[in-house]
Amino acid sequence: MRLDPLHFGALLMAVYGHVLIAERPTRNEKPTHAVPVSGSGLLALTTAPRSREIITGGFDRIVSVYSMRMKRIRWQSEDLGGPVRSIALSPSEKWIAVTPGFELIRFIHPGRRVTTFDVEIADTRITGLAFSPEGDFLLCSCDDGTIQLISLPMRKLVEKHQIHQASIASMSISKDGTVCVGGIDGVMKTWSLPQRRTTSTFQVGRRSIEIACITPDGSSVLTSDGSDQFAIWNVSAKKPAARLTHHKKAINALAFNDTGTSFASGGEDNTLCLWHLSDLARPYKIITLPRAIQNIVYFPGGQSIAISTGSYHRETAGFLYLYTTADK
Repeated sequence: MRLDPLHFGALLMAVYGHVLIAERPTRNEKPTHAVPVSGSGLLALTTAPRSREIITGGFDRIVSVYSMRMKRIRWQSEDLGGPVRSIALSPSEKWIAVTPGFELIRFIHPGRRVTTFDVEIADTRITGLAFSPEGDFLLCSCDDGTIQLISLPMRKLVEKHQIHQASIASMSISKDGTVCVGGIDGVMKTWSLPQRRTTSTFQVGRRSIEIACITPDGSSVLTSDGSDQFAIWNVSAKKPAARLTHHKKAINALAFNDTGTSFASGGEDNTLCLWHLSDLARPYKIITLPRAIQNIVYFPGGQSIAISTGSYHRETAGFLYLYTTADK
């Protein structure tokens, strides 16, 4: 009998009670790029695949765009009026959406390098941003349990959907418009953007789901409650396929590659772990960085990965690193 990766992880759990991690030598591998981006802590990170650029934001209240071709910061925005806590880039790469605070979203045109328009979200706090697959909507998760939709053509808030009874702590979206939403009550929900309805609900744990990362096909979700462990869930079965325990301190970031066949984890132990779904027993590559990992994003094709390091504290500088994901 042939086991797919998720069934393999479930079998390990059934036999051992948890997934046993076989240690691999940690590598002090040199990054392909290493850049000090912010003097006061990075909070958000995303990539622009077409232009081969990386977009960051943080406590310094600006957006910085790093060019992989030029190997330098190509441009920085004006002062946006508050710490940049979330960043999202539209599929067309025409708009950068940022939250300089908790109730305001600013839309920056990369070509003009200035804020083009603002949208205010009233009576709640924004916890996350994600563009729809077609790029016609920006989804905002909020601490009142709602997902609010901003129409890009209309440049205004057009829909509000009550998804959670509790505050939403994390959100991500798949290529087919399945939105994965994690609550502070430990409840995970999937919500269909095309159908505008909740499609599944399941209890992940008792603690807040600080990270929820869905595969491009919407079949699996990575979750973390901010501890040193994380899990991969089968959405249709509503059960964990594996609970992974390699990290020694709090996990800050989880990310899938664009095919959903590999993923990365990183956190306060300064360790980047790269995993294959076909081998959930251990990471295929482990890299030690000089600082705590805050954000992870894959480039399309999965051959490169961008990592921001540092701390959420103002006094700590934010660095950007790029690594290859190949198992050398």
